[in-house]
Amino acid sequence: MALTLYQLSEKIFELEKQGKKILRLNIGDPGLVTPDALRNAAKKSLDAGETRYASAQGEKPLLDKIASTHGAEAQNVSVTPGSKWACYAVLQLMLKPGDNIVTPAPFWSAYELMAKSFGAECRLVKTEMEDHFQFDPQALFELVDAKTKVIVLNDPSNPTSTEYGAESVKAVLEYAQDQKILVLLDEAYRDLSFKKNELMTYQEGLAITTTFSKAYCMSGWRAGYLVADADVIKKVVSLNQITFTNVPRFTQAAMLEGLTRREEVTGATRNECKKRLAACEQVFKGIQYARPDAGFYFFPKVSDGDSITEKILEQGIAVTPGSVFGGYKQFIRLSLSHPLEKLTPALQTIRRVIDENA
Repeated sequence: MALTLYQLSEKIFELEKQGKKILRLNIGDPGLVTPDALRNAAKKSLDAGETRYASAQGEKPLLDKIASTHGAEAQNVSVTPGSKWACYAVLQLMLKPGDNIVTPAPFWSAYELMAKSFGAECRLVKTEMEDHFQFDPQALFELVDAKTKVIVLNDPSNPTSTEYGAESVKAVLEYAQDQKILVLLDEAYRDLSFKKNELMTYQEGLAITTTFSKAYCMSGWRAGYLVADADVIKKVVSLNQITFTNVPRFTQAAMLEGLTRREEVTGATRNECKKRLAACEQVFKGIQYARPDAGFYFFPKVSDGDSITEKILEQGIAVTPGSVFGGYKQFIRLSLSHPLEKLTPALQTIRRVIDENA
């Protein structure tokens, strides 16, 4: 039986504890240091003594900045410890046993794990590499029933780095509004899109979440936010209060600095992603894949993703089998999460393993 995404991650941690050196191309981390300006903002906050409890919703300057970025009001925003928590909070509030969510696949398996933890089902709209992993809105609608409470769109997508067509997203938003179904739009990789970097404008019935882990290189900071209807935000803030209490004020200071310098900071990360993708495509010439539209994930087609993943791990390199993203067993996901001097030799090793097992 194939390992889940998180079981695989823990297995790799165990190998590292045993002293084995593993180059991790299995996690969604840009592998870059948080920019100086953001770290300095956090240091300034710490030096000012901003280390005590704070609002469970978030600091007002940051709430206002996020709201203006999405055409919303501060009452529509909550700061969260990463976008994963925001997704979890929304699904926890919306789902009860017997309900379901619908999402295109390949997909980030955390959505399914979260839904199942609440006794709900995750229904998948399968997509194909030959169609650039674009989903058919009508196929998605056919999976919706009276128990569907949330439609999840991860755009651009993890693991494929595909950006969904604007018309498809519009169709889903219109349909969901008519059916009174919440759309959870996970924009974790929007700032790393090679085509369109504008964040979604808030509208009623839409819950937008994003993270500072990717484009802002703040993966260990646990920084993200949710933009949603005011009644949803009130419930999320209550959940914040009885769980993690608040995102640290110094973390929020770094977030605010990041949003203030958004074009500069995210542009630098995006440019690095483009360089790494170009190097990857050179190594993988002749291999089938859908060209990424964003970020740092590469999702090539192989003979057997589970087997190939194990053989690559034997070479001291960790990747993720496509089976964990909705049953795509003929694929593997590479996270281009290291500088080129480390990344290129690793990619060459991976290509060799793929060719040897074709």
